[in-house]
Formats: sequence, structure tokens, C-alpha cells
Amino acid sequence: IISVTLAFLIQSLDTFGIVPPLKVLYIEPELMLGKNIEIYEDFPHSTLRTNYVLNLSVLNMDTSKHWVKFYKFPTVGLSFSYSNLGNQEVFKNEFSIIPYIILKTSRNQRKSFDFKIGLGASYLNHQFHNENNPDNRVIGSSFTWAFKLFLYKKFLVTDKLNLKFGLGFLHSSNAHTTIPNYGMNSAMVSLAAQFATKSYDPDFAMKMEDMPVNKRKYYFLQARFGYGWHELGGTFVPVGTKDFAVNSYSLSGGIILKQHIKLNLGLTYRFYDSFYDFIVRHKNGLRTDLGENPRTEASNVFVFIGTEFLIGHIGLDFAFGFNLHKPFYDEFNSRWEFNEGFK
Repeated sequence: IISVTLAFLIQSLDTFGIVPPLKVLYIEPELMLGKNIEIYEDFPHSTLRTNYVLNLSVLNMDTSKHWVKFYKFPTVGLSFSYSNLGNQEVFKNEFSIIPYIILKTSRNQRKSFDFKIGLGASYLNHQFHNENNPDNRVIGSSFTWAFKLFLYKKFLVTDKLNLKFGLGFLHSSNAHTTIPNYGMNSAMVSLAAQFATKSYDPDFAMKMEDMPVNKRKYYFLQARFGYGWHELGGTFVPVGTKDFAVNSYSLSGGIILKQHIKLNLGLTYRFYDSFYDFIVRHKNGLRTDLGENPRTEASNVFVFIGTEFLIGHIGLDFAFGFNLHKPFYDEFNSRWEFNEGFK
């Protein structure tokens, strides 16, 4: 989280509080209103969710950087948020810090729809507790990942002030490192005002010449190692077990188009210490035909396709995968999840 935050700040500002000549700093208060999505049957009742947000962001106008023009002059920033989650007895409040990027559909600010994508961290001050707060099965930890995805439309554009309206989605989850973890999902509407710290021409992007497209293709191979951890169990049981390591090894290859769009296809091998431990300890009580080779049965192999958008020194990576080998799934599902149909 610290690394991502610093990367956004270093790329956006030469020094904190100083705006380079080719960049504009925005100070942006924002009000969000919405509802928590009830994702299980006895989800605690909640009223209106209210978020009070302060965004600090930088509009990059440096045309000497190829990616700045390619992405239609993106904005990067940090979002600081306080939220009343709509039920003070069960959920109370959430505090979040989220680095984000805004990508535009047009260089014309008056016609553009702006997509904001952010990933950061949240602190919740009333998480699940067996005795003190058993109804909050949404979040089992104080700290979570926080994700936001919003679509904005400006209805007032000037050289010092922009007013905009937005619709979006907020999600907080600890990524199954602490059970229970349904995750908090909320649909929100937003009203925000961007105050520029100095005047600038809001139509500057329309006056730039179109950027020549580099048609040359680049090919690559990529190896990746990932380390993580999780608690073994379903969405809300068992509670209080220990964390186990998860190790991933990926190999992929692909093509880079227009210097910025990276498409790849690859294979990932993943090993779950939790699966291995469970198979070894419960060898005589397993519900499925496991136990002959615990190491193989605790492994997962999947094929994936993905794309990475390269924005300066920041990459936004999206991937979709399909399991080829995950023998522990049926044992896991029969004990904790009970899903039917497509796996």
C-alpha cells in the first residue's frame, strides 16, 4: 500500500505541494450517497450510506510523454474518505485511503465520460466479534483492501472549477485473510467539485495534434512469482483459524500494441499450504477421494488471459483464468460453500 501510494505521488508531483508547469493540482471535496448491497439472506439492515471524501489529484498535460496523449491526459490522485455505513450498531464507520487514476473517453472535457479506478486500504472500527458483534459477518478484520469504480460526467467546466456527477461501486474486503469475509459492497451516487490551484485552459487537449500511432508490435515473455496467505474455510466459517501461505508461479507470453496495451496468455501453478495441511490431518475423514498424493491434491493449475495498461511507471493489470487442475475444490465445497452448477 505504501509503495503504490508513493509511486502515484512521485509520478504526479516533483515535490509535495509544488505543481510543475505542465501539471494542474486539483483539490476536490466529494459527497457520496448510496446503499449497501445485501449479499446474503440475513444481511443486517442498513439505511443510507454516506461518504465524505477529499480528493487530491493531478492533471498531467506534459505532451512530451507518449502515454499522456495516448490516454487523453489522465488524472491521478489520492482519495481520503470517511464513511457512515448506515448501521451504527453493527457496521459503524469506515476510513479509507485510495490511490486512483481517471481515464477519459474524450479530450473534450465537456463531452468526456471519466472512469475512476482506485485500489487502496480501509480501516473499519466495528468488525465481527463472536460475543460483541456477531451480526457483522461482512468483515472479520479491522483493515481491508478498498476498491472503487466510478463513472463521472462534468456539468460545469471552467478554468478554475469543475462540477461533476457520478455513479459507482465501492468494495471492501480482506481477501479471505480473516473469516468471516463476505465483503462490503455499496452502490453510490456522487457530487464533486474540483478546484484547480491555478487557472488553465480547459480546452487545451482539443488544441493538441493527433498523436501518430506506432504500428510496430513487440513480443515478450514474462515470469512471475506471487506470495499470499489466507484462512481455510468458507465465507463465514470457521472463525479463528490460522493463516496459511499460498505460492504462485506464472509463465506467460504475449504482444504489446501501440506501446501501451499489453496482451498475454499464460499458465499459473499455485500451491496451497492450507489444502496440504487439511488433507494430511484428515486423511481418514475426507469426504472425497483424496489422500493418495497430498502435494498434487493441494496444487492448482490454471490458464489465463490478461491485459496490462502501461501508464508511465504504473501498470494496471487485469486477468481472467480457467482452472485446469484443482482437486481439492470438491472437498472444500462440500464442507463450507455448497455451490452447485458451474465451478
